[in-house]
Amino acid sequence: MLDAGWFTAFLLGALAAASLPLGAVIGAWVRPSPRVISSIMAFGAGALLAAVSFELVLPSVERGHFFLLGGGLILGTVTFVVLNHVLNERGAFLRSAATLAKYARRSRQAKVEETLEELSKVDILRSLPPEDAQALLPYVRHESHPPGEVLIQQDEPGDALYMIESGNLAVMRDEEGRTTTLAHLTKGETFGEAALLTSEPRNASVVTTEPVTLWKISRDDFEQLIADSPGLKDAVTQIVEDRKRRTRILLKAEEWRNRAFHSLTPEAHQPSMQDVQNVVRDARHRGAVGFAIWLGSILDGIGESVVIGATAVGAAVSFPLIGAVFLANLPESMSSAVTLRRQGVDRVFIFLMWASLVIFAGICAAGGYVALLGAPSGGFSFVKAIAGGAMLAMIAQTMLPEAFEEGGGSSVAILASTGFLTGILLIPLADLTL
Repeated sequence: MLDAGWFTAFLLGALAAASLPLGAVIGAWVRPSPRVISSIMAFGAGALLAAVSFELVLPSVERGHFFLLGGGLILGTVTFVVLNHVLNERGAFLRSAATLAKYARRSRQAKVEETLEELSKVDILRSLPPEDAQALLPYVRHESHPPGEVLIQQDEPGDALYMIESGNLAVMRDEEGRTTTLAHLTKGETFGEAALLTSEPRNASVVTTEPVTLWKISRDDFEQLIADSPGLKDAVTQIVEDRKRRTRILLKAEEWRNRAFHSLTPEAHQPSMQDVQNVVRDARHRGAVGFAIWLGSILDGIGESVVIGATAVGAAVSFPLIGAVFLANLPESMSSAVTLRRQGVDRVFIFLMWASLVIFAGICAAGGYVALLGAPSGGFSFVKAIAGGAMLAMIAQTMLPEAFEEGGGSSVAILASTGFLTGILLIPLADLTL
C-alpha cells in the first residue's frame, strides 16, 4: 500500500523549484545586470556539480554499480542532448541568452555564406582578392520590394548593383512611346553591374513583376571600397580598359567563394542586433514557441526532480541536492525572464510559465518516489545515473555557456569552483532526515 511519502516528495520537488518563479519575478521586473546573473549561474553550476558527484555518483561507486552508473550517465546525457536539440529547433532556444546567441551566430554564418555565394557570381566583385572579401560584407544591403516597383529607370544614371534572391523582374525599354519587354530576370541573376564602373544613363528600366528580395551594393559604397582597397581599384581599372580579357583571368566563382569564406575572421560571424531580431522573428513565425520554451524548461529540471523524489524513499532526504537545485534554478529563470522581456514577452506570462513548473517539478518528484519505492539498490543507482547524466549535460550546455554569455569571463571559473566547494561543505546535511 502506498504511504504518504509521495506527498513529502511532491513538497520537496516543489521546494527545489520554488526559486523558478522567484527568479522570473526578479528578471522580469528588476532586470538585474548580466554580471549578477552570470555570477549566480556560475556558483549554482558548481554547487550542482558537487551534488551530482557526491549525492548521485559516489553512492553508486561505493556499491560497485559501475556498469549501471556508466550506462545511466550515457543514457541521461544522450537523451537530454537529443531532446534539447529537438526543442531548440522549434523555438525553445529563446529561453536563454546563450542559446539565442548560438542560433543568431548560426544564422549569421548562413547569411555570410549565402552573401558570398551571390558575390562570387559577379566578375567585378571577384576582382577583389578573396582574402579581402570581408571588407565587402558591410556594404551589401538586403532589401524587399513589392510588385510594380521600378528599381532602375531608363535614361537615369546607374547607382547600384543588384543580385536577386527571390522573385521575378522585367527588363523594359521605352522607345517612341512604345514599351517593349526585353527579358525577365529571376533568382540567382544580377543586373546593374555596369553602374559600379560608370554612371552612364541606363538603356532600359527594370521593374518587379512580383514580390522580390535581393542584395544591393550602391555605387557610393563601392567607390568607398575601392578607395580602401588599392588592389580592387587596379582591378576595376583593368576591367574598364579590357573587360573581356580581365574576365578570362578571374578566379572561378566557386574557388573565389571558398577562399573568401575561409579567410573570414571571427568578427564576420558575430551576429548584429538585426540578426538576433531576425532569428527571434523567424522562430515566432514557426508557431508554438511558447510551448517549446515551456517544454525546454521542463527538460532542464525533470531529472533533478525525479531524483529529489527518489531521495525521499526511506525518509533520507538529500538537503544538499535540494539546495543546489534551488540555487541553480534561480539564475536560470532570472536569465530567461530577462531574455524574454527583451523580446517583448508579457511579464505575467513569464511568471505563470515558471510558476507552473513548480507544480510539475512536484509531480515529477512524487513520480520518482512512487516508481522507486521498494526498488533494489541497483534500480536507484541506474535512475540516479540517468538523472545525473541529464544534469551534467544541462550544466555543460546551458548553465556554464549562459554564465559566459552574460559576461562572466574568468570569474565564471572562480565562482563555479566556489560553488562546488560550498556543495562539498554542505554534504554533512545529507545525513539529516525528515
